[in-house]
Amino acid sequence: MKRRVLVMLAATALLFVALPAVSYAQDTALVTVGFPFIAEGKTMPAGQYELQLNTDHTAFTLTASPKETGVFLTTITRLAAAEPPVGDTHIVFDKVGGTYYLSEVWLPGDDGYLVYAAKEKHTHQIVKGQKKGK
Repeated sequence: MKRRVLVMLAATALLFVALPAVSYAQDTALVTVGFPFIAEGKTMPAGQYELQLNTDHTAFTLTASPKETGVFLTTITRLAAAEPPVGDTHIVFDKVGGTYYLSEVWLPGDDGYLVYAAKEKHTHQIVKGQKKGK
């Protein structure tokens, strides 16, 4: 009987350890950007990036793949989901002149996140991505 209780406790503990890992995978996206851009004031080169939303949905980590450079996006505002919902992972850039600024991050099943809003006249460039693990 004691052994069964210990096994059940161990299984429950393992479940609680594994849940954050599942949440991590659901809030992580991969995008390939074909041009240099600015995020949080830092110039990022063209390439593949991993975007990870933190667990309390208040910041993103943007990391180049392979993990050479990165930036922590702390100034984010939650955006209402589009109607109808877009349903795919994508990021939006504000293009001012010849410079691209990371503006919005959208993950499936979640609202969007505004990370920068250009005040100057600009156009939008959308880059589609995918959830990590797909």
